[in-house]
Amino acid sequence: MTFTCRAILTILQIQSAEEDPITRTAALLSLVCALISLLYGCVYITRFGTLRRMYQAVMWAMVCVYVSIVDS
Repeated sequence: MTFTCRAILTILQIQSAEEDPITRTAALLSLVCALISLLYGCVYITRFGTLRRMYQAVMWAMVCVYVSIVDS
């Protein structure tokens, strides 16, 4: 992930790429996507790290199925 961010930041430091609106927008969008991916990974680790016991995981899955049936 760090190599990707470094490459994107390097692109933004190039003068011609900085002036091109398409390249600049694509690079900034890539940085935003990388940040969202990092946040999602942290949430995933935090949420599913608590489901170490099989019983907790099964109960969580059953609640998700029940909620999706009730909502539809």
